[in-house]
Amino acid sequence: MSDTKRNQVSVRLDPRTIKWAYRADGGQYPLVCGYSRQPLLDACRQLKSLYGLNGERAGLFREGRDTPDISCPVEVGAATTVQESRFAKYVDLAKVFARVPPRIGADAA
Repeated sequence: MSDTKRNQVSVRLDPRTIKWAYRADGGQYPLVCGYSRQPLLDACRQLKSLYGLNGERAGLFREGRDTPDISCPVEVGAATTVQESRFAKYVDLAKVFARVPPRIGADAA
């Protein structure tokens, strides 16, 4: 079994949310699932953070297809996001805001 097939990410459209519902097939990565407008990249972030995968490839497969529509190394996909219809470096906003120091004197007013 190839790396792409082993780490494939199945994608289907959920018409209620206008986002793609995705899940990792094969049962090896049961926590990799969700709804996203960028399912491959979000799945790569989950594969990296939850399972520590880096050198593997992940691919987006439509139902009934044996070849991915798009694929990338997990590490590259995890570090990438889509920003106004172009690819950009992923920024975890939770980490950015966690570093913001509290305002001094805010309670004194």
